[in-house]
Amino acid sequence: MSTKSVDWAWANSLPSLSIHDAVGLSLGYEIDAAPASGQTAHALDGIRQQGERTFVAYEWARNGNLDIKRRTVRIGADFNIDDSYEDALFWEIDTAVFRKFCDDMQWAVPAEFLPQGYSAEVSEKPLASKERNILLAIIGVLCVGAKLDLSTHAKTAGVIKGMAASQGVSIGETTIENHLKAAKAAHASLMK
Repeated sequence: MSTKSVDWAWANSLPSLSIHDAVGLSLGYEIDAAPASGQTAHALDGIRQQGERTFVAYEWARNGNLDIKRRTVRIGADFNIDDSYEDALFWEIDTAVFRKFCDDMQWAVPAEFLPQGYSAEVSEKPLASKERNILLAIIGVLCVGAKLDLSTHAKTAGVIKGMAASQGVSIGETTIENHLKAAKAAHASLMK
């Protein structure tokens, strides 16, 4: 690894970097630096990690799954291992997008690697109708399995509210009742 420390304020202000340099930052290396050479386990691990991350990012970019600002070959072009390293030196990637990609890949990165425009917040999408119906049907299956009567919504809602309260969970009885009605319908619609 480079003996110079990364100037994170400067590095995080860069809107784009080559895949190679972005991978280096994700491992805590100064831009344009390479992992330490030599035969120590630490040096070999750094070289291996940089090679693996570069290869993965390049593959995702080559297949159009990772946005690239500038590239040297067309998307979907035949992969050539000999070109991957050189392409990774020239393909430019949005730094914030790459940092989010690191999160998605569950790669450990330095805490200081926070490019402008990066947000660690996970944006949840609303449930699709099919997903919602499946979850409601699961509630119906669990109620039937627990011998809770889905046809008596108010009574069953009271039982579930009591069960939830005993676990420290606060849910309104009307809310439970409304979901039980929907669960009964979803359960019935998925029965064979």
